Amino acid sequence: MASLGSSIRSAARATYSAYKRQPIRWRLAGGSAALTLVILLGFAVIVGTLTTRAIYSDFNRQVSSAADRLQARLVYTYTGTTDKGPQFERRIDLDAYASSYNAAIRVAYSNGIKFDGSSNAPNWGTPTEDPEVINGWKIETRRLNLLNLDNRQYYTAWVQYGRRISDVQATANRVKLFLGFGVLGGAALALLAGLATARRAMEPVQELTLAAREIEKTRDPSLKIPRPQADDEVAELAETLESMLHALDEARTETEATLTRQRQFVADASHELRTPLT
Repeated sequence: MASLGSSIRSAARATYSAYKRQPIRWRLAGGSAALTLVILLGFAVIVGTLTTRAIYSDFNRQVSSAADRLQARLVYTYTGTTDKGPQFERRIDLDAYASSYNAAIRVAYSNGIKFDGSSNAPNWGTPTEDPEVINGWKIETRRLNLLNLDNRQYYTAWVQYGRRISDVQATANRVKLFLGFGVLGGAALALLAGLATARRAMEPVQELTLAAREIEKTRDPSLKIPRPQADDEVAELAETLESMLHALDEARTETEATLTRQRQFVADASHELRTPLT
């Protein structure tokens, strides 16, 4: 445990040291981009969750409404009884109704035996009145009453209307992908904007650096330091540097005056000593 804690602290110190070695403009832009990324991630999580819930809720509502409309329109007319039992004829095309929403329709008896359906309808088992999810299908079941006109007997059938969940999942995934690209794009734009802003903010410092290099090259502390227009920390730094250079210039002037007086004193002393020696 001690070794693990020491390794973690060493890694943290190395990371912080690497961060401190980066240029200031990159640290400013990186901090701005990181903060923007965190904000956008939180926003994307909230929006993605709410949007996904709304998409699935709308999908479930559509399936339920389509099943209700199908129940109202699906009417079977009794045509007689054969060896196979009572025969019924429907008035709508189930394949056409199902293909409009990429759905499937299955009509079955209470025991699950298929009575009718669209050509692409899988076997969803015994019907239940509650909504179900079976093998990737969202199923809504509605009751149908079939009347045998010969003996006035009703047969109960169930119409199962299903749509693939993959359709709504594809929509939800596209929303998540769009939000993901939005987060990355926003962070990238924040990084570029941070670099541009930091570059403009560092221009007065660069001017001070150039002025300092010129003073270093000429060794003339009397040169003027450029002052930024804004009254900020950089302006304070420029004023401090100018005061320092002014003090250095005065000290240099005093040193030169002292050296001049020393040279004059030596010259006078040499002249006074030369006369008696001669």
